[in-house]
Amino acid sequence: MSMSVKVARSLLVWIWVSSLCGALPFAIVSASALQWDAHSPEMLIREAIMTVEDTDMLIGGEVNLDAFAALKAGSTVDISVRNGVVYSVGDGVHLDASSKQQISTNDLQLLQSVMSNMRYAPNPNFNGIDEIDFSAQGLTAALYIYVQAENDPPKFEFDSSEMNDWYKYPRMFLPSFRLDDPDKDQTFQVDILVDNGTLFVEQISTSAFDGVSVEFNSSLSSLRLTSGLDRLNTLFLQRLVEIVPKSCLQGTTPTSCAALIELCANDGFITYCEKITLPQQDVFYHVVVTSWAKSLNITAGSSLNVFEAFKIQQRFDVVYDLLLRVHVSSGFFRVVAPNCGELRDFVSADTLQPSNLLGMTQLTYVGDAACLNKVLTTIQLQSPYGSNATVVISVELLSEEMRLLANESISVKVSHKRTPIQISVVRTSGDELWLTSLDSYANLTSLVNVSLVADPETTIDGAILELSVSCLHCQWKYRSFVPQVSYEYAQIPSTRLGFLGLFDSLRKVIASLQLAVTNDSAAAEVIHLHMTPASPLPGRESGSGWNSSTDISIPFTLNSSDLSWEAQRRLMFVQAPNYTKGPLKGHCHRSIGKSLL
Repeated sequence: MSMSVKVARSLLVWIWVSSLCGALPFAIVSASALQWDAHSPEMLIREAIMTVEDTDMLIGGEVNLDAFAALKAGSTVDISVRNGVVYSVGDGVHLDASSKQQISTNDLQLLQSVMSNMRYAPNPNFNGIDEIDFSAQGLTAALYIYVQAENDPPKFEFDSSEMNDWYKYPRMFLPSFRLDDPDKDQTFQVDILVDNGTLFVEQISTSAFDGVSVEFNSSLSSLRLTSGLDRLNTLFLQRLVEIVPKSCLQGTTPTSCAALIELCANDGFITYCEKITLPQQDVFYHVVVTSWAKSLNITAGSSLNVFEAFKIQQRFDVVYDLLLRVHVSSGFFRVVAPNCGELRDFVSADTLQPSNLLGMTQLTYVGDAACLNKVLTTIQLQSPYGSNATVVISVELLSEEMRLLANESISVKVSHKRTPIQISVVRTSGDELWLTSLDSYANLTSLVNVSLVADPETTIDGAILELSVSCLHCQWKYRSFVPQVSYEYAQIPSTRLGFLGLFDSLRKVIASLQLAVTNDSAAAEVIHLHMTPASPLPGRESGSGWNSSTDISIPFTLNSSDLSWEAQRRLMFVQAPNYTKGPLKGHCHRSIGKSLL
């Protein structure tokens, strides 16, 4: 082959490749074209072919097997690839992929099998012109491969260490991940969609979202983020997306429903999606109603310890910022400051009056289940007085963002109070006036019949009771002391006496009472009797919720001798002369004074 023919052949290769990929910065001329002997067969049938980025292709059809069959034994065929690898599989041969290969010419049949099954694979994401060089026994040839560029789809790469247990915690944040795409300069759109649940974005510094377009659709539970690759990956590595599945029931046990999270990335040409399954599982927090509280009746004005009705459980020990909200539809809470947690929206029970007992909510910040249950022990419901309805007590556990984590409620039937003891008082003399004298004592039982009647359905055995008796214009005393009764608050004479003792002993106290009229300006004396369980502090109710009291009016008249003497006494004071000083006059004044007194 003449020199002009060899150069012309190389120019044809350059022109053919140029027509495929445009003008090249340099002319591709195979050096081997200048070394071929006119009598040597060519090693390649074609010197330029095409393929697509990241695509494996067979190149054995481009090899002239006759040229390799004419090779002498005892040497090698050397093959090198600049931007990829070659390998051979088939017809009983297997040559591992490599950018450099050496094949022996000792077995020409095996050599032909290797060459006829030769395959080429460009390096990942490579595009442009690649070159495969062949050389054997002084012969060389080059195969040019134009690798056409192709848009690579984006892909998600998740942190494998987080994938197995990300949903087992109280708050379920998507595992950290990154978006990968060789075409890094493009703008990417990432959509996150939750089926059978809701997603939330953790609040962080707004500067983290600079240059990122955020679209959130709460009704569809979807989030769309649009930006460059680096900005998006900065967000994805921070685990900002929290998944909250819907609530389901497995029998009667509340569970978190199974949910499906779909992530899709679009680079403007190709959309790539992956799905993550959130399995159905037991909820992390439980508010449990104790069995005895599922059907509960209390009397009006009585108390109920909230912790006896509710217990809070969590799957394993972990500390999160939580809020415990306890609400009662009517009545109020008596609250003692807990030794853990922080009270919020708290109003002292001592400041509440029956007129504003329209329901109450107690909010407490806590950290774990142990503290939650301690807080419940500090809350006591005081049911409304005079009610015959249903009170609803609800306990809710919320996240710091006020999202409901667990809740439960009970209905408490509030019935009219059954008073363990009723005081009954009846006049002994009917409508007759009580004829008495000033400061003249009469037995209480001679004026009224007082009965203390115990309710047969209640138990007061051994209970210390407090009895108080009072009047408007009289003074009390007692004929004798009754054993096993405290007279500490029964100092006589007095308009009010208080006694502490057992039921039967207080009956005897009533039988020993006496009273006397001390004011003639009234025409009747009102007597008040009151009984209640004994309070730890004098003058305060015990808080047990019951009391019994009654009033009775006793009209009276004073004896005529008392009235006459009282009238004369007043008249003498009014008509007494104003004497001047002197021994006799002074003596008279002193005498009159003594007679009046």
